[in-house]
Parts: sequence; structure tokens; C-alpha cells
Amino acid sequence: MKFVEDAAVSTDVFCFQEILSDARLSPRITREGFRTNLLQELSARLPDFSPVFAPVQATSNLEPVDRTYVQTGVAIFLKHPLHVVAQEAFLLPPGAREDNAHHNAQYVTIEVNGSLLTFCNVHGIAHPGHKRDTPERLAQSHKILDTLATIEGEKIIMGDFNLLPDTNSVRLFEEAGFRNLVKDHNIQSTRGSQHKILHPEFADLPDGFQEFADYTFVQPTLSVQHFAVPDLPISDHLPMILDCTV
Repeated sequence: MKFVEDAAVSTDVFCFQEILSDARLSPRITREGFRTNLLQELSARLPDFSPVFAPVQATSNLEPVDRTYVQTGVAIFLKHPLHVVAQEAFLLPPGAREDNAHHNAQYVTIEVNGSLLTFCNVHGIAHPGHKRDTPERLAQSHKILDTLATIEGEKIIMGDFNLLPDTNSVRLFEEAGFRNLVKDHNIQSTRGSQHKILHPEFADLPDGFQEFADYTFVQPTLSVQHFAVPDLPISDHLPMILDCTV
């Protein structure tokens, strides 16, 4: 939370994954340690931002919390006076049912200096845990690209894709003309040292700690001033920080 509060001073748009929302006031902790009112906590700490929350229906990982009140999904926070021109949320993989979906994406389009700019916030399919190509993950990439192809203006796609860098699922974005900033900036890990502390058991898996899961893809017409993935101990994923002009 301190990182979010400090970053808010110089940030126009936050994109978060695995955000829980609980309409009740008191926080509740799930068996896995999630705080069920995370959306409300972030909103309280970001008073100069408006949240756009895109929930999925299934909350099977939240036991023993009462699902009647709790939603989980992705969220984009826009600093005032930025406002939404268009938005949509969709389930992943394509064809997923609302009563059995655990992953989704959202896009929000804003107007900047007379130009349209769309942010697509992705929480990709986590299973199986090897983060390699599967038919569902390939369909996921196609779904994201097909959805954004209908939108005018510049586009930025980011989030936790649960993919390794050498997959066809990642290459599809590059073949569609997007710059892969994680690759272009020679980022060595999007998971970082905290990931190893929180999950030491992953060292014994066939792929080890899997240093990559998260990506930022931008259209080449966007002017990227700075991109960084600092190894900060705030999560088992690292923040991706992008400074660009339209």
C-alpha cells in the first residue's frame, strides 16, 4: 500500500490484477491470505483516482469467505480528470462460463490530447502451472487481439499473462505489431526476489521459479520515454512502470 500511495503522485493509470471487492466494511482474510476488500482499500488510498472494476463470478479460491458478498477480478484506476470513453470486460479463455470463470481482461479507452488511448488489463489463464502454450492460452491471445482490433487509437496491453517468453502465445502479440517491452528492455525477471521468498517450493518444479509471467505490449507509434520492472518486495509479481506519450 505504501508503494501505491507513493507511486500515485506520478501515475496517471494503475492496472491491477487479482483484486477482491467486499461491500461489507470490515476486512476478511481468505485461507490463502487474500484481503477481500482490496478494491475498497485501494480506493481509500487513491482518492484522486476513479476505479473501473471488472469482476469474474467464480470465487472458488476464497473459502471460507461467504461468496455472496465477494467478487474478484481486474481493475484500472484513472487519475482525475481522465475519464472513460469506452470500456469492456471479457472472460478468459474465450467461451468460459460466467459461473466457472477465474480469469478475465478489461479494456478502458480514454482521450488524451485529442487522441484515443486504450489500456487492456489482463489476468491470463494460470493452469496448468508450466506457463507454456496450450490451446486455451493461444485462444486467449487471439481473443485479446481480436477484441482490440476493433478499437480506434493507440493501445497498451499489460498484465499477468501467465506465459513464458518463448511461447507462441506471446509471439502472437509481436506478430500483430506490438512491441514487447519486457523483451526490448532486456528485463531479467517479472517475478523478482520476493517470489522466491514467498514460494521456495517452486525451486523443485521442472521450470524452477519461472522468472516471467507479466508483459507490457505497446504499439510502435507510442513514444516510450521509460520502462522499468524494479525488484521491489511488494508482491510475488513485480510492478511494470511505463512512461509514454501519445
